[in-house]
Amino acid sequence: MKRVVSTFAALVLLLAIVAPTIAAPPTRIVRYTGDGNYLTEVCGVTNGAETQDAYLRWELSGISNAAPKSLRGRPGYAQLFGRPMIQTDPGTFTLLTQYYTPEQIEAMDVFATYSGRFSRNATLVIAEGCDHDALN
Repeated sequence: MKRVVSTFAALVLLLAIVAPTIAAPPTRIVRYTGDGNYLTEVCGVTNGAETQDAYLRWELSGISNAAPKSLRGRPGYAQLFGRPMIQTDPGTFTLLTQYYTPEQIEAMDVFATYSGRFSRNATLVIAEGCDHDALN
């Protein structure tokens, strides 16, 4: 009986060590390459914008049968780091962030992560944006 319990405990321990590495799908990365519309929206909720503040709406699309994880950038940009994206349509996920200039975005090296099947069609763009200073 002692040997059966010992063998069972060893199998459970082995499974606990090996199972997470087998079951975890790989994390995929989609880099932002400069596509999108920075100033396509009128600022302010009363004018139909999604928020009162200056913002960018990022869109990750083309990843059906996958789960998005987050929008990320280089360390030091806590506003983006690790924020979860929200599904808006099948295969499309969005996230609102504060407004950044094109120069700031280039310095951030923005990318989205997702898990699941690889997709050649995956893209990360700025779907729309509002900058109070540029529009006022």
